[in-house]
Amino acid sequence: MPGTLTNQREVIDFFGLEKVPGNGGWFKLIHHNVCEKCVKCSEACHRANSTTILRLVDKDTANPWYRLGATTIWSYLGGDPLSLSTYSKKGTAQSEVLGGIGGACSRPLVMVKKEVWRQIKCLGEWTLSSCVCTPGFELEDLELAENGWSPV
Repeated sequence: MPGTLTNQREVIDFFGLEKVPGNGGWFKLIHHNVCEKCVKCSEACHRANSTTILRLVDKDTANPWYRLGATTIWSYLGGDPLSLSTYSKKGTAQSEVLGGIGGACSRPLVMVKKEVWRQIKCLGEWTLSSCVCTPGFELEDLELAENGWSPV
C-alpha cells in the first residue's frame, strides 16, 4: 500500500472497496478460484477452492459473531490493530490482535478453522486486512449469531 494512504477514505477509494451489506465495513473480492472440474468426481465445479477479499472495518462497523464452513486466514495490511475473537465447539474462547510484528501480543496473520465462531473488531479508527477462505466463501455458508449473542 503506498505510503500516501493515511486515512480510511483514501484506502476505500484507492482499492475501490464496496460497502458490506447489513453489518457495515467495506470489502473487495480479489480472487475467486473455481476449477472447471471437481477433483473428486470430474463434474463441473460450482464451489470455489479459495476466495480472497480485502476487508476494511472501522470503529462504527457492527461486530456480530458469525461462523463459516471455511477455514479463514486473516492478514493485517494497515491502519489500527484488529481484534479477532474466536469460540470453538469445545468451548474454548480466544482473542488475537492483528497489527503487524512487534506490538504487544500482535500477529501479522491468524488462521481460524471452519465452523468456529468468530468476531472482528477494529481497535482504533480503521483497519485494512485481507481474508483468504478455503474452500471459497459462499453466502449460504455464513451463519450470523442472533443479535446480542456472545459465547463468553
